[in-house]
Amino acid sequence: MDTALAAAEFSIRFDKSRKKNWLFINLAHAHMLLGRTKEAREAYLAHAGERIESGMLWEDAILDDFEKLRANGRANPLMIEVENVFKKLPTKADDPP
Repeated sequence: MDTALAAAEFSIRFDKSRKKNWLFINLAHAHMLLGRTKEAREAYLAHAGERIESGMLWEDAILDDFEKLRANGRANPLMIEVENVFKKLPTKADDPP
């Protein structure tokens, strides 16, 4: 799992455009799976309300990943906490992708 963290950090370091905010989702996942809850929480919430490169809302991309992680036996209590925070955010459904 440390390899996943190193890969995420490496990718972010070399993204000169800073437009690939989805890379921070991978960083957050790596922190969470390594038990680095504080770092994971900060990364998950850092871009709330923004859209990732594909046009998907940051929160929706994370929630989709959480489903995949759970389906593969990687559930973590932080997922519930982050989901609850996202539920309290203002709806962005009317924003264009």
